[in-house]
Amino acid sequence: MTTFAEADFEQDGPTVALSDLRSYAASHEVARVVETAYGSRYHVDGTIETPDGRNPVIRTVWHVDTGSVHHRFITAHPRRR
Repeated sequence: MTTFAEADFEQDGPTVALSDLRSYAASHEVARVVETAYGSRYHVDGTIETPDGRNPVIRTVWHVDTGSVHHRFITAHPRRR
């Protein structure tokens, strides 16, 4: 089975993939915010442009620790269109 990263970003490497995910998060609205004991988790849904042109709909999850302003990437997974 081919993973999201292998299929879409294999040629450009993980640095480009992470850069694209950051751009994606900045250009889409937050779909859900989950408050945890450690901070806030932000779910961002939308289409991401990929080098092979398939442009899947994905959800990314980002976390901001309590008292911080820095977002940390947690995960990305495909969503239904």
